[in-house]
Amino acid sequence: MAGRRKPENQIFSKRSILTVYLSGFLILMNLMISLTLLPLYVKYRGGSDFIVGLQSSVFTLASVLFRLYFGPLADSVGRKFPLLLGSFVFATAPILIWLSPNFFYMLLARIYQAIGMATFLSAASSSIADMVSEEKRGTAIGLYRSMAAATFTVGSFLGFYLINNFGFPVFFMALSSSSLFGMLILFTVDLPDGAMKKAGGSVKPRDLLSLIKNKDLRASYIGIILAASSSGAVLTFTAVYLATLPDTVSPPFFFTVYGISGIIASTFAGFLSGRIKHITMVFPFILSFGIGLFILGTVCLSDSYIFLAAPVLISFGYVASITNYSTWIIECAPEKLRASALSFQESSMDIGSTIGILFFGILASLFYYAPLFAGLGLLTLTFPLAVKAARR
Repeated sequence: MAGRRKPENQIFSKRSILTVYLSGFLILMNLMISLTLLPLYVKYRGGSDFIVGLQSSVFTLASVLFRLYFGPLADSVGRKFPLLLGSFVFATAPILIWLSPNFFYMLLARIYQAIGMATFLSAASSSIADMVSEEKRGTAIGLYRSMAAATFTVGSFLGFYLINNFGFPVFFMALSSSSLFGMLILFTVDLPDGAMKKAGGSVKPRDLLSLIKNKDLRASYIGIILAASSSGAVLTFTAVYLATLPDTVSPPFFFTVYGISGIIASTFAGFLSGRIKHITMVFPFILSFGIGLFILGTVCLSDSYIFLAAPVLISFGYVASITNYSTWIIECAPEKLRASALSFQESSMDIGSTIGILFFGILASLFYYAPLFAGLGLLTLTFPLAVKAARR
């Protein structure tokens, strides 16, 4: 009817969108807690640092491999099945990890958990992008990314609270229960089918290859790999680094500021999407990221108030750049391959993070942390050049 506003133009006018946001918040909180606090359980069970690293590395690698199949699934069969499958895995994996009789079975449970990571994340982003109009898409994805940043802070706080006050059994049951609720509410809404399913087709290998051949998508994936490599080093080694500098802020405070800054950054980047060219936004965001890393590396030479700029600039630069790349991918990918394109995005983040952790860890065994972080900041400043070159 003429003059009537379409409900899809209002991000919060559809119950289905709000349901995906809520379910995504619960599942992402489960994931963030898994990434940051499960190593504590491995140590609690008597695992060595090698076992901790092996568990995390296998989980990440398995997620990348599983996405080769489960990523395109959201385009072929629709968004709802991968969301339900992913949330079911996240609801059951914590119990399997908790009850594992030894580290081999725990490793199998982590591989099983990787199925959830491979299915849920890209399907959730695709669902949100499907349910809003093009002009609101950047804002919607920015809000979703800000919610992901919020789970980093909220999840770590709640996880530590449950472990310290009630022990690991309650911790794992809480993880399972929250994800189970996230799964159940998805049954109450109808979600859109992908364009590929509507056309009655399926995703072919040549379709996936076409995504890499697209210069804008290729540039986004390269940018994500590079940014995630620096971020992986920060998330893995900053707490250890700060522990050697007693006169600076504590790691919990650092990551609280990091999380709050990320919430603001993703919302801001989503708002700018569609108003400024994506390739243009890469430069200021990465500039913030690189400067923040440089400050982190020169903290021993800086005033403590100056140091507070490090988590703000690092998080703002990284989260805003990832949000920018996400909306860029959604805009450039063919509608029928949207979920597949976003699964490549998640795999790019995992690959980049793994590379960054590996090489920074090797260098950290040879050099002090401070010059490594400062050098990483300078290296990060060159990333936009690689993104620009990838578009040629």
